[in-house]
Amino acid sequence: MEFGVRLKNYGPWTATKEAAIAAEKNGFASIWLNDHLLPPAGPPDVPFREAWTSLSALGTITRTIQLGTLVACNSFRNPALLAKMSSTLDSITEGRVVLGIGAGWHRPEYDAYGFAYPTIGERMARLEETVRIIKMMFRDGKATFQGKYYTVKDAPSIPVPKHKVPVWIGGGGPRLVRMAARLADGWNCYRMRLDEFKTRQASFEQELKRAGRDSKDVTISLVTDGMVSSSKSDVDRLIEAAALERGQARDRYRVDDSVMVGNSAEAARRIREYEEGGVDVLILNFPSSGLVDQLEYFGGEVIPQFK
Repeated sequence: MEFGVRLKNYGPWTATKEAAIAAEKNGFASIWLNDHLLPPAGPPDVPFREAWTSLSALGTITRTIQLGTLVACNSFRNPALLAKMSSTLDSITEGRVVLGIGAGWHRPEYDAYGFAYPTIGERMARLEETVRIIKMMFRDGKATFQGKYYTVKDAPSIPVPKHKVPVWIGGGGPRLVRMAARLADGWNCYRMRLDEFKTRQASFEQELKRAGRDSKDVTISLVTDGMVSSSKSDVDRLIEAAALERGQARDRYRVDDSVMVGNSAEAARRIREYEEGGVDVLILNFPSSGLVDQLEYFGGEVIPQFK
């Protein structure tokens, strides 16, 4: 299993930079940013930085760690432009980019920034056309495509020799699961209880078989919260901090087997269950408070148990 960390792309930029450097230093394989323009949870007045601009900056201060979006909102950018952006960054960073993409869902940011908010059916159909265009650009170096929503003609990407940017589709709904099984290099899901994940993963495996694809060729990743420390009192503090960042009271924050919580041994036992259930990459949201210390502890005490 590989481990990633989803960074908070708000607050002091120095903190985001320090966390990216600490993640690379402490054995994490990837760093991720979400692609929101307004906060999807927590205080509504927090200024979010734009994801791709930020990833470009992080790519210049890291050397080996993968850089990805979980997930890019399909509605914000033309598909060919998004392919050019991600292939450009992949070229600059010598093959370190993973493009996670989804249909979009947070209505307030659509309204605030003047994007049309189509029906869920149309957003899904647009996403499928986008993935087809992007995959074609990455595979062939350019794409010509005539769809219902998007049209491109000989649109080139910037390919890295012997490398293609992996495209992951994020979401747990049946249509997204089917789309990921047919088209994507990876399927990303968010904070599911183990029994729920196993059910969705079984459906995903069935869809892969229908598509004539091998499960070994598709990465399964899970994003969830991590509150891991050697001290129980510190774990309790981290749970409270995680709840606050979500805009919830401590007693309303749900702690179940979908989050990685406890000391290194307790967290590793829970992680192992998800690994055995089919997760290839575990991507953690750590609370912002004392983030570098958390990365050092997790990297020193948990990650080595999975090598």
